[in-house]
Amino acid sequence: MDVDQVPAVCIPPGAYLFMNHIPEWPRRAFALRAVENITFVQLSADAYRYRDGIQFWDGKQVLLQEIREGVHFKVLSLGPEPDAQRVPDPVLDCLIG
Repeated sequence: MDVDQVPAVCIPPGAYLFMNHIPEWPRRAFALRAVENITFVQLSADAYRYRDGIQFWDGKQVLLQEIREGVHFKVLSLGPEPDAQRVPDPVLDCLIG
């Protein structure tokens, strides 16, 4: 796909996402699994600064610009609460089951 043809995507802060294909470096740095449920956040309102990021389960945040190509995201909910499409957590499901 030509760069001029790539559409912009707008996701509001507080949206709930599923993230997979997470490379080894962020998994080690943030104690993540290969797949995670995350929250989309706005880290700054300042002009001429990167502002969009993601927040992990432990509250740590990272700018989107720090996420390398190859990581996949799926929008689960555009609001702060996950909806019925929430991806099951295999660890929690195993502990609960």
